Amino acid sequence: MIPIGGESGRGSYAEFRVRQIAEEEMRTTFDDLREFCLSLGSDVIEDVRPHRVVFCKSMNTRWFVDAKPEAGTITVKTREGWRDPVRTTIIKDRGDWLQDLRDTITQAHAKIR
Repeated sequence: MIPIGGESGRGSYAEFRVRQIAEEEMRTTFDDLREFCLSLGSDVIEDVRPHRVVFCKSMNTRWFVDAKPEAGTITVKTREGWRDPVRTTIIKDRGDWLQDLRDTITQAHAKIR
Protein backbone atom coordinates (compact mmCIF):
# COMPACT_ATOMS: atom_id res chain seq x y z
CA MET A 1 0.00 0.00 0.00
CA ILE A 2 1.22 3.47 -0.82
CA PRO A 3 1.25 6.43 1.64
CA ILE A 4 -1.75 6.65 3.87
CA GLY A 5 -2.66 10.02 5.25
CA GLY A 6 0.07 11.73 7.22
CA GLU A 7 2.73 11.63 4.52
CA SER A 8 0.86 14.15 2.37
CA GLY A 9 1.40 16.85 4.99
CA ARG A 10 -2.34 17.18 5.48
CA GLY A 11 -2.67 14.99 8.55
CA SER A 12 -3.49 11.40 9.24
CA TYR A 13 -6.78 9.61 8.78
CA ALA A 14 -7.07 9.23 12.57
CA GLU A 15 -6.89 13.01 12.98
CA PHE A 16 -9.35 13.53 10.12
CA ARG A 17 -12.00 11.16 11.50
CA VAL A 18 -11.97 12.81 14.94
CA ARG A 19 -11.92 16.36 13.57
CA GLN A 20 -14.40 15.99 10.69
CA ILE A 21 -16.91 13.31 11.74
CA ALA A 22 -18.97 14.16 14.82
CA GLU A 23 -21.30 11.16 15.17
CA GLU A 24 -19.80 7.82 16.18
CA GLU A 25 -22.11 5.86 13.85
CA MET A 26 -20.91 7.95 10.89
CA ARG A 27 -17.29 7.42 11.98
CA THR A 28 -17.84 3.67 11.92
CA THR A 29 -19.55 3.87 8.53
CA PHE A 30 -16.73 6.03 7.14
CA ASP A 31 -14.20 3.53 8.53
CA ASP A 32 -16.05 0.69 6.76
CA LEU A 33 -16.10 2.65 3.50
CA ARG A 34 -12.38 3.40 3.84
CA GLU A 35 -11.49 -0.23 4.58
CA PHE A 36 -13.53 -1.37 1.59
CA CYS A 37 -11.77 1.07 -0.77
CA LEU A 38 -8.34 0.08 0.52
CA SER A 39 -9.20 -3.62 0.15
CA LEU A 40 -9.63 -3.24 -3.61
CA GLY A 41 -5.92 -3.68 -4.19
CA SER A 42 -2.39 -2.68 -3.35
CA ASP A 43 -2.59 0.02 -6.03
CA VAL A 44 -5.12 2.09 -4.05
CA ILE A 45 -3.81 5.36 -2.62
CA GLU A 46 -5.63 7.20 0.13
CA ASP A 47 -5.25 10.98 0.06
CA VAL A 48 -6.51 12.59 3.27
CA ARG A 49 -7.53 16.16 2.52
CA PRO A 50 -8.79 18.81 4.96
CA HIS A 51 -12.52 18.02 4.49
CA ARG A 52 -12.61 14.72 2.63
CA VAL A 53 -10.74 11.55 1.74
CA VAL A 54 -9.98 10.69 -1.88
CA PHE A 55 -9.02 7.26 -3.22
CA CYS A 56 -7.11 6.83 -6.48
CA LYS A 57 -4.82 4.33 -8.18
CA SER A 58 -1.81 6.64 -8.44
CA MET A 59 -1.08 10.27 -7.85
CA ASN A 60 -1.01 10.71 -11.64
CA THR A 61 -4.46 9.25 -12.24
CA ARG A 62 -7.63 10.85 -11.18
CA TRP A 63 -9.67 9.67 -8.23
CA PHE A 64 -12.30 6.94 -8.34
CA VAL A 65 -13.87 7.68 -4.91
CA ASP A 66 -14.20 11.03 -3.12
CA ALA A 67 -15.81 10.70 0.34
CA LYS A 68 -16.83 13.75 2.35
CA PRO A 69 -18.52 13.65 5.76
CA GLU A 70 -21.23 16.24 6.30
CA ALA A 71 -23.84 16.83 9.01
CA GLY A 72 -25.17 13.32 9.69
CA THR A 73 -24.32 12.02 6.19
CA ILE A 74 -21.43 11.02 4.00
CA THR A 75 -21.35 12.20 0.39
CA VAL A 76 -19.58 9.69 -1.83
CA LYS A 77 -18.67 10.62 -5.38
CA THR A 78 -17.49 7.91 -7.77
CA ARG A 79 -16.33 7.95 -11.35
CA GLU A 80 -14.84 5.49 -13.79
CA GLY A 81 -12.73 7.87 -15.87
CA TRP A 82 -11.93 11.54 -16.05
CA ARG A 83 -14.36 12.04 -18.95
CA ASP A 84 -17.15 10.09 -17.30
CA PRO A 85 -19.84 11.77 -15.23
CA VAL A 86 -19.54 11.77 -11.47
CA ARG A 87 -22.07 9.64 -9.60
CA THR A 88 -23.03 11.02 -6.19
CA THR A 89 -24.44 8.87 -3.39
CA ILE A 90 -25.47 10.16 0.03
CA ILE A 91 -25.10 7.74 2.94
CA LYS A 92 -27.55 8.56 5.71
CA ASP A 93 -27.06 5.53 7.91
CA ARG A 94 -24.89 2.46 8.22
CA GLY A 95 -27.02 0.16 6.07
CA ASP A 96 -27.48 2.64 3.21
CA TRP A 97 -24.31 2.06 1.27
CA LEU A 98 -23.78 -1.63 1.42
CA GLN A 99 -24.27 -3.52 -1.83
CA ASP A 100 -25.13 -0.94 -4.50
CA LEU A 101 -22.33 1.43 -3.57
CA ARG A 102 -19.81 -1.39 -3.15
CA ASP A 103 -20.60 -2.58 -6.67
CA THR A 104 -20.26 0.97 -8.03
CA ILE A 105 -16.91 1.50 -6.25
CA THR A 106 -15.57 -1.86 -7.42
CA GLN A 107 -16.53 -1.06 -11.01
CA ALA A 108 -15.00 2.45 -10.80
CA HIS A 109 -11.75 1.01 -9.41
CA ALA A 110 -11.58 -1.57 -12.18
CA LYS A 111 -12.17 0.95 -14.98
CA ILE A 112 -10.14 3.96 -13.80
CA ARG A 113 -6.71 4.21 -15.41
